[in-house]
Amino acid sequence: KGARALHMLRRLVGDATFFPALRAYGDAHAWGTASRADLRGDFEKASGLGLKQFFDQWVETPFRPVLRATYQNALDASSVTVVVTQTQGHAVVHPVPAPGDVPFYVFPLTVRLLFIDGTTSDASVTVDAAAKTFVLPNPGKKPVAGITLDPAKDLLRIVESTGPA
Repeated sequence: KGARALHMLRRLVGDATFFPALRAYGDAHAWGTASRADLRGDFEKASGLGLKQFFDQWVETPFRPVLRATYQNALDASSVTVVVTQTQGHAVVHPVPAPGDVPFYVFPLTVRLLFIDGTTSDASVTVDAAAKTFVLPNPGKKPVAGITLDPAKDLLRIVESTGPA
């Protein structure tokens, strides 16, 4: 899980921030001990991002999200509505409670639309609710025949099912 969490952190902050921050973290703690809080602090400093939710959900929570998704083409095929629901039976662990804490996972997600003619199109969305609805444009107006969540397998997740609404 640790390696996958670092991979997701790299995707979140980008290579230009990730590698120098990781090197600085290693240099700062080379002959001592370090905690998860030290890692988080060093990456927050390097990236300028608040990473509490990220570390709480991917490092402190001993589980992973379970996702279910449905899709529905608009009648004129100009868009497709995708609903992503988190179905896991646990809440995100927040060891140090803060006002913005939420019980569900928050993460960027790539949704691959599979069109009836065999072509595909990727859309990037942010899942920031236990059930989130996205209306994705379909300028080619080709009917969507299926969807794939996280096709590059960047996330530590379980995809329970995807299918038409």
